[in-house]
Amino acid sequence: MSHFNAPRRRRALWCIALAGVLAAAAAGAEELPTLKRGMWQFDRSVNGREMGVITQCANPTADMKEQDAMLTAAGCNFMPVRQDGDKYSFDVACAIKSGSTPINSKTTTVMTVSGDSAYTVRVSGTTNGKPTDETVVAKRTGDCPN
Repeated sequence: MSHFNAPRRRRALWCIALAGVLAAAAAGAEELPTLKRGMWQFDRSVNGREMGVITQCANPTADMKEQDAMLTAAGCNFMPVRQDGDKYSFDVACAIKSGSTPINSKTTTVMTVSGDSAYTVRVSGTTNGKPTDETVVAKRTGDCPN
């Protein structure tokens, strides 16, 4: 039994899931626009279900590059980024060994950027044969506290 209280557990799981979406947005992060470091609000939904809002100090550009490197090392292949105005899209295929259950995923990500302080990421595809549709709406709300 975990001694991790329910709110902390939900927050930890939410952060892990958010990292997954940021990682999906990481493909070719060098080709994506630079986003400002600061306090960011992330509103996440999965398969139409609202998962909550979290606000944290973040550097989205650096976070995406870090996630890209981690997922590439784990077995994900990122296709080149396609840009159409403020929309950036790419495909990702992953075959990750995770304990006794491998994770096989094929997704398409569309990231719509509004300047350097807001973006929306939509990831759709399949994971282990099940459809998935995940959206994160992110906006910078100010500077990080000192």
